[in-house]
Formats: sequence, structure tokens, C-alpha cells
Amino acid sequence: MVLVSTTCISGVSSSHSLELTEVLATIPATDRWAPGYYHSFGITDNYFILFETPERISLMKLITKQITSMSFNDCMYWDQNLGVNVIIFDRIERKRVERKVTSDAFFTFHHANSYEKDDFLVLDYAKIMSPGNFDDLLLEHMRTGGFRSPKSGFKPHLYRMIIPLNVSEKSRPGDDLLSSCEFAGDCKAILREDGSIHCTDMKMCDISLEFPRYCYDLNMRDYRYVYGSCLVHEENEKHGVVKVDLKDSTFKLWSKDAADHLCGEPILVNKPGYSKEDEGVLIVPVVTCREGDVPYVVVLNAETLEEQARFVVPQSRIPLGFHAHYTQRSN
Repeated sequence: MVLVSTTCISGVSSSHSLELTEVLATIPATDRWAPGYYHSFGITDNYFILFETPERISLMKLITKQITSMSFNDCMYWDQNLGVNVIIFDRIERKRVERKVTSDAFFTFHHANSYEKDDFLVLDYAKIMSPGNFDDLLLEHMRTGGFRSPKSGFKPHLYRMIIPLNVSEKSRPGDDLLSSCEFAGDCKAILREDGSIHCTDMKMCDISLEFPRYCYDLNMRDYRYVYGSCLVHEENEKHGVVKVDLKDSTFKLWSKDAADHLCGEPILVNKPGYSKEDEGVLIVPVVTCREGDVPYVVVLNAETLEEQARFVVPQSRIPLGFHAHYTQRSN
């Protein structure tokens, strides 16, 4: 795994130039023949945080896939015998934090916010318990909506992990290093005999969500609200978008028109001069699956999730986009 830093400025030879890219670190995989698959990572003022999960890539299969006619998907597998290695990289000292941190097995595509508070790292992310090799996300299952079944391995929920940055000399194996942390909730960080820390995270909302978004002005800062798309739910439910209140463990829901519709990533656009992080609107594209259903985009009040407006996309289908960003039009 390679950590790089890229600065984007005008004047470089290409819009895709790597001229200003700097290698910060190269971190070897635990198993060089089966490196972990990464999609995103957490970042705070002083640290990068990555999860080396049991989702692995077989390099032997990858090397020979042209001969064996394997797809990249066939080269991936879930090793249920492994846990998660939490890799913490010091951005200032430019080196990996030596103390080993682990957790029970899970996978995450998308992190929400991460920040430092009172000598602790706070990490929020959409957690999937057992994704297999992502067969649930094959096109055939995306088209039929099979991946949305609660019985599938793809059922993400918002979780929080809290990691202590310092360990007191008085701490002993078996101690919960979060016992004095006022905001730990159900999170735990147990000191082990070998000096490592094993973390237990906590679920922040019972409603399944993916594509977590929040007020980006609060990147790497304590915050309150996370928005997400409800991709997986029961057949008779119409959960579309969920807003999670991290402070009082409550949530609000917006319901889509039909259970088989799919909500894309909710895009938060804050009101100019806003004073509250949920002051503004959410822009949510909604994809339809059945013939005759027309895709649409809704504008929701970011505080209440009440629908403010919608417009129809004048075509039979639009693709489910994983990510989007709002950019204000320049005059």
C-alpha cells in the first residue's frame, strides 16, 4: 500500500499530471500474496487511518487471470479467519504508529468523518459485516435489485470506532482504555498482553445506510449529523434517505415513491452563511428499475428531510452513480 499526497494547481503540464504527487509512505501488506482491498480511508489533523480487512486480493489469481479467463471479481475473496488491522499513519512524523490496533472482521467502502478529541481518534464509517467477494454487486444483481435483499451480505450500517492515542503506564492487560472517555458509548479498546489494542465499535443507527455524507466544512472536526442512502431494506419498506443524529442517537427518514427505487448519494448543500451544520438542502438522485417508472431528483430540507421540490429526468433510465459533488456556478 502506498500513501501519496497530491497538490492540484494551475500551470502543470496536464490536468491528470502526477508532477506534484509525493509518496508519503509505503506500508507492506500483512500477506504480500493476498493484500487487502481498500476503497477509502480516514483522515484527521495528524493521522491517516486505514482498515486492512479480510477482503483480500489473490495475487496468484490476478497474475494468471489472462490465462484462466478470470475476472477481477474472481480474484477477490473474504477470509473469515482474519480480523481487521487498523493502520495508523502519523502525517507529521511521516511514519506508521508502532502500536498494533485490531478489531473483529468487517469491511467498509466509505468512511464518514474522522477527528481527534481528547487524545482519542474518532472514526465513523459504513460497516459491512461479511461482503464475500462482492458478488451481490454484480450487474445481474444490480439490475434485478437482488443486492438490496436483507439476506445478502451487502448490508451496511453506520458504526463508530474510538482509538486511544496514548496508553498510561498504569494500564494493565484487560483494561478498557476508553473507561475514562466520556463520549465512548459502547465502544471499547482493550489492552492485550502483547501491548496491542483490540477495539470494539458501536452501531450508530439501526437503519442501513451507504454513501455517508456530512457537512464537509467540518472535516476532521467534531460534528453531529450524517446523511446516507438506504440501499438495503425489507421488501415492504420505502426507506430512501436517513439522517443520523450522532449526539442523541436518533434518526429521520425520507421515503421514496416505491420500494424498488434506488437513492444515489445524498449531496448536502449548505445555505450561504449557515449557522447550523444541517441548514440547507439535500440533492438526491433516485434511480428506477421497472419499465415505465421515470427517474427523478428530489430536494430535501436537510434539517427535517421534508421534500421541498423534485424534477423528473426525461429518460427511461439513469445509472446509479456512487459519488457526486455540488459546485457553485461561477459568475
